[in-house]
Amino acid sequence: MKRIILLLISIFIIAYGCNDDILPADSALENGTLKNAEVKMVPIKGEVFNHFYGEHPDYGTMSGFLSHVGILNETESTWKSVDDGDGSPLTISKDIVFCAANGDKLTGRWDGMFISQTELEGIMFFEGGTGRFENASGQTTANGYIVIDGGKLIGMYLAGEGEISNVGSGK
Repeated sequence: MKRIILLLISIFIIAYGCNDDILPADSALENGTLKNAEVKMVPIKGEVFNHFYGEHPDYGTMSGFLSHVGILNETESTWKSVDDGDGSPLTISKDIVFCAANGDKLTGRWDGMFISQTELEGIMFFEGGTGRFENASGQTTANGYIVIDGGKLIGMYLAGEGEISNVGSGK
């Protein structure tokens, strides 16, 4: 986990050091609305339970609550395991879609690892979405545990806190 944090800090320092004059101008930045838009990071926290689909532990739905999203729409809030190329059974990556009651979706990716037989720790990266989450970005720690009932894996509980860019109003 320390290596991941150090890697993220290193990437941030390198990206921060880039000079704007070196990079080509993005035509979208010339839009006056985007130029004047203030990006502000605000706290986000929540708890979710990832439900596994019986015989298919590689995807499922989620229930729970996430600030700025509210109570999750269980049928539209989904997760799907992603092959991270690591090959290690101790690491896990999941593409996540959090769906608000009004249908706006916040998308992201959770990268984590087992720290014991049932405990997990990881980082959720927010990567946009639809409606008021269209340009959302940020990250949060998201730690938890897997839930086993009668020897069968039924889900994964995660709780987290972090920051997300200010989200717009619904469209």
